[in-house]
Amino acid sequence: MIKKYNQFVNENNQVPGPNTPGSLKLDINETEAELFLNEPELGELIADQKVSLSPPHLWCENKEDTINVLRNYNFKIPTDVKESVDSKGKEELEELSKRIKELQKEYEKKAKELGVEAKKKHK
Repeated sequence: MIKKYNQFVNENNQVPGPNTPGSLKLDINETEAELFLNEPELGELIADQKVSLSPPHLWCENKEDTINVLRNYNFKIPTDVKESVDSKGKEELEELSKRIKELQKEYEKKAKELGVEAKKKHK
């Protein structure tokens, strides 16, 4: 229980940056960097650890709400940016993939025992 809580805290306390998976890097100029000092909504993004500022770069989480705030202030964000799978989601997908493979093996084994031809594998 404590281990899962600590894992949750660690996953949710990551500040966007070059070593944080799913972070989006934007090139910014001095004027754009100053906006974070003058605009409360942008300052809140830093306080909430949704962005990190290290001019000439801005690192932000790749989430729709954060990207929308930045777009409202005319930051240049590529239009093809989409929500990415975070590390927790990736782990869940990997676990499901393992489970599917195990179930497929179990199905094939049981089908063989019963003398039934196994159906084509699902991918």
